[in-house]
Amino acid sequence: MNPKFPIRGTGKDGSTTVEVVEAVAAVLDIPPEELPPLYHTVDADALDALVESGNNITVRFEYEGFEVLVKPDEIYLQER
Repeated sequence: MNPKFPIRGTGKDGSTTVEVVEAVAAVLDIPPEELPPLYHTVDADALDALVESGNNITVRFEYEGFEVLVKPDEIYLQER
């Protein structure tokens, strides 16, 4: 399973970190509030800043049983 989610910049606070949590919650079919805060896994401010920079970056980390790959316009999830 390799679900892909667009980064819309329209999360609750317009951040990539919120969109990552929402994507994982969607795959797990649970409310995002039931997941632990992403900042326990990755520096949320740095992730948001990297994506917002407009550079062609790729960030990879593990969160809640998924390998998360964040590219400039998309979030990919791979079950671990």
